Amino acid sequence: MGRLRLDLAARRASVGGRELVLRPKEFDLLVALASRAGELVSREDLMAQVWDENWFGPTKTLAGRPGSC
Repeated sequence: MGRLRLDLAARRASVGGRELVLRPKEFDLLVALASRAGELVSREDLMAQVWDENWFGPTKTLAGRPGSC
């Protein structure tokens, strides 16, 4: 698949040298998961890290298909 590279300052991600086209929340979610690679991450932890604490919406947001964030 290739190596994942994250440029946090520029908010860019690439795999194997190919830049990924990500929406802001998709990038934030990728960073949250990559920072805990190899760990089981709960929905609650992801919601707290990626979505604003004042965000109001269904807790099933993470159950949607990729690209729907």
